[in-house]
Amino acid sequence: MLSAIILTSMLLISLFLTWNFLNDFAVDVFVGIDVAYDNVEEIKMLVDEVGSYINTIIIGSTGITFNMTKLDHVCQYVYDKGLYFMIFAHPINDPEELLVEDDELKKIWLMRKALSDLDSVEAMQLLISRLNKSKNNKEFLENMGKP
Repeated sequence: MLSAIILTSMLLISLFLTWNFLNDFAVDVFVGIDVAYDNVEEIKMLVDEVGSYINTIIIGSTGITFNMTKLDHVCQYVYDKGLYFMIFAHPINDPEELLVEDDELKKIWLMRKALSDLDSVEAMQLLISRLNKSKNNKEFLENMGKP
C-alpha cells in the first residue's frame, strides 16, 4: 500500500515537472529569411513555401515597412502561420517622409537628386520659379516633371 502511494506520487510529480518543462519551452535559435518584396501576395506565397523550414521572417522592404496597412497585413499573416517576424527599420533622413505617400516620396527624391546636380544659386532659382507656378505642395509635385 505504501509502495503504491509512493509510486503514484512519483508519477504525479514527474508528470507535473514534464508538463511545466513543455510549457516553458523557448526558442534559442532563429532560422529565417529576409523578404524584400513590395508585393504582399509574393510574401504570402514565400511564407507558405518555406514556413516549414524556418521560424523567422525578416521584413525588409521599404514598400512594406513604410506602409502601415501592408505591414500590419504581412505581420498578421506571418503571426497566424506561427512564425516569428522582425521588421528592419530603414533609416530615414527626414521624419516627415513617413507622412508622405510612396508616389509623392519618389517625386521628392527625384527633385532632390535633380537639385543636387545644380549649383546652389541655380537650384534655388529653379525651386522658387516652380513654387511660384504652384498653388499647393501637391500641384508642385505633380508639375515636377514638366518644363
